[in-house]
Amino acid sequence: MNNQSSHQPTTTQSAVFQKIYTVQPADIDGLGHMNNTVYLKLMEDMAWSHSNVLGITVEDFQRLGYAMVAREHHMTYLAALFPDEKVQMETWLDNNNALNLHRYYRFTRLSDQKLAFEGHTHWVCIAIDTGRPHRMPPEFKVAYGVK
Repeated sequence: MNNQSSHQPTTTQSAVFQKIYTVQPADIDGLGHMNNTVYLKLMEDMAWSHSNVLGITVEDFQRLGYAMVAREHHMTYLAALFPDEKVQMETWLDNNNALNLHRYYRFTRLSDQKLAFEGHTHWVCIAIDTGRPHRMPPEFKVAYGVK
């Protein structure tokens, strides 16, 4: 099986943000592997961590009155992860515009470099007071590299 991600980061978008995660006993489901819901939580954690590194925090969302919210998630499980395994988690932004961010995720088991998971989230900018879509404020565009 090909160990390549179906979506590779491009040089025109954000750099790849990386973190190492160790699968915890609490992550394990009745089948003995990491539960599907944990992947979604890790995707969210990676998105926040990366956003913070880029200079946008939840406090900035509140101060500016705008936020990026998830519109759609795609998750593809390629190999099971087990307790105490170390996983290289990666995320990057690509194909973005003034209203939409597309964030991609790739989780690789470090022991054998096996691609275990791929994901994608389509984020949309909204005005917090109305919940309606809105163009990103300049601060978002700068932080997220949107032209």
